[in-house]
Amino acid sequence: MLWLLLSLAFAGETSISVPAGVDSVRLHCGSAPVEELTVSGGKVTTNVDPSKTCEVEFVQKSGTVKLWGDWACSPGRCAEQQGPATAVAPGEVLITISDAFNATMLELNCRGGYRERAAIDQFAGRFTSVPAGDDCTLNFKGGAPGQFRGITPGAWKCDKQGTAVFCKQQ
Repeated sequence: MLWLLLSLAFAGETSISVPAGVDSVRLHCGSAPVEELTVSGGKVTTNVDPSKTCEVEFVQKSGTVKLWGDWACSPGRCAEQQGPATAVAPGEVLITISDAFNATMLELNCRGGYRERAAIDQFAGRFTSVPAGDDCTLNFKGGAPGQFRGITPGAWKCDKQGTAVFCKQQ
Protein backbone atom coordinates (compact mmCIF):
# COMPACT_ATOMS: atom_id res chain seq x y z
CA MET A 1 0.00 0.00 0.00
CA LEU A 2 2.87 2.37 0.84
CA TRP A 3 4.38 1.69 -2.65
CA LEU A 4 1.07 2.68 -4.30
CA LEU A 5 0.90 5.92 -2.31
CA LEU A 6 4.52 6.75 -3.13
CA SER A 7 4.06 6.05 -6.82
CA LEU A 8 0.94 8.23 -6.89
CA ALA A 9 2.79 10.99 -5.05
CA PHE A 10 5.67 10.91 -7.57
CA ALA A 11 3.57 10.27 -10.66
CA GLY A 12 3.15 13.33 -12.79
CA GLU A 13 2.05 14.31 -16.21
CA THR A 14 4.37 13.41 -19.07
CA SER A 15 4.12 15.44 -22.26
CA ILE A 16 5.54 14.26 -25.60
CA SER A 17 5.74 16.63 -28.59
CA VAL A 18 5.26 14.89 -31.96
CA PRO A 19 5.96 15.85 -35.59
CA ALA A 20 3.17 17.08 -37.87
CA GLY A 21 1.12 14.30 -39.43
CA VAL A 22 1.23 11.98 -36.41
CA ASP A 23 -2.35 11.02 -35.44
CA SER A 24 -1.64 9.15 -32.22
CA VAL A 25 1.13 7.74 -30.06
CA ARG A 26 1.38 4.24 -28.61
CA LEU A 27 3.34 3.85 -25.39
CA HIS A 28 4.86 0.44 -24.66
CA CYS A 29 5.89 0.50 -21.00
CA GLY A 30 7.29 -2.85 -19.90
CA SER A 31 4.59 -5.43 -19.27
CA ALA A 32 1.83 -2.83 -18.89
CA PRO A 33 -0.92 -2.77 -21.56
CA VAL A 34 -0.12 -0.60 -24.57
CA GLU A 35 -1.52 2.89 -24.08
CA GLU A 36 -2.74 4.70 -27.21
CA LEU A 37 -2.87 8.49 -26.88
CA THR A 38 -4.55 10.93 -29.27
CA VAL A 39 -2.46 13.88 -30.47
CA SER A 40 -3.83 17.29 -29.54
CA GLY A 41 -2.00 20.52 -30.34
CA GLY A 42 1.08 18.66 -31.55
CA LYS A 43 1.59 16.65 -28.37
CA VAL A 44 0.24 13.88 -26.16
CA THR A 45 0.09 13.80 -22.39
CA THR A 46 -0.16 10.91 -19.95
CA ASN A 47 0.43 9.95 -16.34
CA VAL A 48 3.18 7.34 -16.58
CA ASP A 49 4.79 5.53 -13.68
CA PRO A 50 8.14 7.36 -13.43
CA SER A 51 10.00 4.13 -12.71
CA LYS A 52 9.16 2.72 -16.17
CA THR A 53 11.01 3.22 -19.40
CA CYS A 54 8.58 3.42 -22.30
CA GLU A 55 8.99 2.85 -26.01
CA VAL A 56 7.21 5.49 -28.13
CA GLU A 57 5.52 4.54 -31.42
CA PHE A 58 4.07 7.17 -33.78
CA VAL A 59 0.87 6.29 -35.67
CA GLN A 60 0.01 8.23 -38.81
CA LYS A 61 -2.16 7.75 -41.88
CA SER A 62 -0.03 6.62 -44.80
CA GLY A 63 -2.61 6.37 -47.57
CA THR A 64 -5.64 4.46 -48.77
CA VAL A 65 -5.96 1.04 -50.37
CA LYS A 66 -8.87 -0.12 -52.54
CA LEU A 67 -9.78 -3.68 -53.42
CA TRP A 68 -7.63 -6.56 -52.35
CA GLY A 69 -4.24 -7.04 -53.93
CA ASP A 70 -0.60 -6.19 -53.32
CA TRP A 71 0.06 -2.67 -52.05
CA ALA A 72 3.17 -0.74 -51.07
CA CYS A 73 2.73 2.17 -48.65
CA SER A 74 5.14 4.90 -47.62
CA PRO A 75 4.41 8.02 -45.57
CA GLY A 76 1.57 9.85 -47.30
CA ARG A 77 1.00 7.43 -50.20
CA CYS A 78 -0.09 3.87 -51.04
CA ALA A 79 0.28 2.40 -54.52
CA GLU A 80 -0.94 -0.89 -55.90
CA GLN A 81 1.86 -3.16 -57.04
CA GLN A 82 1.25 -4.40 -60.55
CA GLY A 83 2.12 -8.04 -61.00
CA PRO A 84 2.74 -9.64 -64.35
CA ALA A 85 -0.17 -9.17 -66.73
CA THR A 86 -2.52 -12.12 -66.91
CA ALA A 87 -2.71 -13.34 -70.47
CA VAL A 88 -6.18 -13.69 -71.93
CA ALA A 89 -7.06 -14.53 -75.51
CA PRO A 90 -9.18 -12.15 -77.62
CA GLY A 91 -12.82 -12.45 -76.59
CA GLU A 92 -11.91 -14.02 -73.25
CA VAL A 93 -12.88 -12.80 -69.77
CA LEU A 94 -10.91 -14.01 -66.74
CA ILE A 95 -12.46 -13.19 -63.36
CA THR A 96 -10.34 -13.57 -60.21
CA ILE A 97 -12.26 -13.21 -56.95
CA SER A 98 -11.27 -12.63 -53.33
CA ASP A 99 -12.08 -15.10 -50.58
CA ALA A 100 -14.94 -12.78 -49.49
CA PHE A 101 -17.22 -14.56 -51.98
CA ASN A 102 -18.98 -17.81 -51.20
CA ALA A 103 -20.23 -18.30 -54.77
CA THR A 104 -19.59 -21.49 -56.73
CA MET A 105 -20.48 -20.23 -60.22
CA LEU A 106 -20.20 -17.07 -62.29
CA GLU A 107 -22.65 -16.04 -64.99
CA LEU A 108 -21.92 -13.44 -67.67
CA ASN A 109 -24.87 -11.80 -69.48
CA CYS A 110 -24.18 -9.32 -72.29
CA ARG A 111 -26.59 -6.86 -73.93
CA GLY A 112 -26.07 -8.48 -77.34
CA GLY A 113 -27.46 -11.81 -76.06
CA TYR A 114 -24.26 -13.61 -74.97
CA ARG A 115 -24.84 -15.70 -71.82
CA GLU A 116 -22.43 -18.20 -70.28
CA ARG A 117 -21.72 -19.78 -66.89
CA ALA A 118 -18.29 -20.66 -65.51
CA ALA A 119 -17.39 -22.70 -62.45
CA ILE A 120 -15.13 -21.00 -59.91
CA ASP A 121 -11.90 -22.95 -59.56
CA GLN A 122 -9.17 -21.70 -57.23
CA PHE A 123 -10.80 -18.25 -56.97
CA ALA A 124 -11.09 -17.81 -60.76
CA GLY A 125 -13.59 -18.30 -63.58
CA ARG A 126 -13.01 -17.97 -67.35
CA PHE A 127 -15.41 -17.12 -70.17
CA THR A 128 -14.62 -17.55 -73.88
CA SER A 129 -16.07 -16.02 -77.08
CA VAL A 130 -17.27 -12.88 -75.32
CA PRO A 131 -18.22 -10.28 -77.96
CA ALA A 132 -15.80 -7.32 -78.12
CA GLY A 133 -17.38 -3.97 -77.28
CA ASP A 134 -20.41 -5.55 -75.60
CA ASP A 135 -21.29 -4.38 -72.08
CA CYS A 136 -21.77 -7.38 -69.80
CA THR A 137 -23.12 -8.04 -66.30
CA LEU A 138 -21.33 -10.50 -64.03
CA ASN A 139 -23.55 -12.45 -61.61
CA PHE A 140 -22.33 -14.56 -58.70
CA LYS A 141 -24.30 -17.81 -58.22
CA GLY A 142 -24.46 -20.55 -55.61
CA GLY A 143 -24.03 -18.33 -52.57
CA ALA A 144 -25.02 -14.83 -51.53
CA PRO A 145 -26.08 -13.01 -54.70
CA GLY A 146 -23.79 -10.39 -56.17
CA GLN A 147 -23.61 -8.48 -59.42
CA PHE A 148 -21.25 -6.14 -61.29
CA ARG A 149 -22.01 -4.29 -64.55
CA GLY A 150 -19.44 -3.16 -67.07
CA ILE A 151 -17.41 -6.32 -67.74
CA THR A 152 -15.66 -6.44 -71.12
CA PRO A 153 -13.07 -8.92 -72.47
CA GLY A 154 -9.86 -8.99 -70.41
CA ALA A 155 -8.65 -9.94 -66.94
CA TRP A 156 -10.60 -8.66 -63.93
CA LYS A 157 -10.20 -8.76 -60.13
CA CYS A 158 -13.38 -8.65 -58.05
CA ASP A 159 -13.91 -8.10 -54.34
CA LYS A 160 -16.97 -7.89 -52.12
CA GLN A 161 -17.66 -5.57 -49.20
CA GLY A 162 -20.94 -6.39 -47.51
CA THR A 163 -23.37 -6.83 -50.40
CA ALA A 164 -21.49 -4.52 -52.79
CA VAL A 165 -19.30 -6.05 -55.52
CA PHE A 166 -16.32 -4.15 -56.93
CA CYS A 167 -14.40 -5.28 -60.04
CA LYS A 168 -11.31 -3.73 -61.58
CA GLN A 169 -9.82 -4.55 -64.96
CA GLN A 170 -6.18 -5.62 -64.76
